[in-house]
Amino acid sequence: MKKHITIIALAMLSLAMAFSGCKKSDDDKTESKKYNVRYELDSECKTVHPLTGDTIVFTLSTCFKANITYTDADGKAIELKDITLPWQKEIIVEAPFDASMQAELTFKEEELPDTLTVVKSGRLGFKKAEDSSFAYEDGHGNYGATWQKDKFLNRIQGNPNYLKFDYQHSLQ
Repeated sequence: MKKHITIIALAMLSLAMAFSGCKKSDDDKTESKKYNVRYELDSECKTVHPLTGDTIVFTLSTCFKANITYTDADGKAIELKDITLPWQKEIIVEAPFDASMQAELTFKEEELPDTLTVVKSGRLGFKKAEDSSFAYEDGHGNYGATWQKDKFLNRIQGNPNYLKFDYQHSLQ
């Protein structure tokens, strides 16, 4: 009788181990929530002439600098002053994350040349850490124009947001 109880106990123990030793469920696999975020401001803008189809390249006049505020990986606003363009910053974040960059071109009026070129060319890029290429939030898009100094000053007096950039993207 003891022999039968021992055999039954061993059989039950073997069955218990077989059922409890199953593999992990696929539910335990979680999608990566790490993203690379790239903030960019450029000093050049390419556009196509609407009549000729020629590519026109505008290069920002060297009299301009940029004040930039962007959201760092820890969610804090980082402020940079008098930055020479082009400028780029790449960070790694964990979703959810609200990526944000604001910038404004600055200048000293006495340093403006008689003819100057304004370029608003920037973007906010993002990709999952395992992906190879960035998707971009272009904000205002690219813009380039050459101005006479007095017309430029009139333009920004009438439109104070003319030299500002704003890019936002929420990562989930």
